[in-house]
Amino acid sequence: MHKTLLKVKNKRLAELVENIINKMSKNEILQCVQSESSMLAPQFKNPELVMNLNNAMLEFLDTPILAGKNKGEISATVIKVEGAYKTLRNMIKKDVKLLKPLDKKSMDALFYLHVYDLALVASEKRAFRKMLGIKKGFFG
Repeated sequence: MHKTLLKVKNKRLAELVENIINKMSKNEILQCVQSESSMLAPQFKNPELVMNLNNAMLEFLDTPILAGKNKGEISATVIKVEGAYKTLRNMIKKDVKLLKPLDKKSMDALFYLHVYDLALVASEKRAFRKMLGIKKGFFG
């Protein structure tokens, strides 16, 4: 896990997304997406693969929690950064036929791509921000 992620690993993923949309413009987020894409190992350069991973994570984040203190809440509202990172890593190891072992640099880039994807959706869709329990600016 990248050192910047280690600093926020115990924060909710939604808080990380909220921080991004409140501090960055859409164009700045898109620049970050390009930068992270360039960090990927060749086996992950397929945009369709990245899109499928993001969609699988979105599906996971939309799943209600079945037990425990957060029972009934949507995963996206309570999952921590570290939990989301591990979930994505496990999805890649389980669902993607890797030509080479998953390297740390690519894993970090794929996670950031996922977070930036969430931020782009959240920056444009109020209903998505509401689902995550975050605000964009003063009025949400």
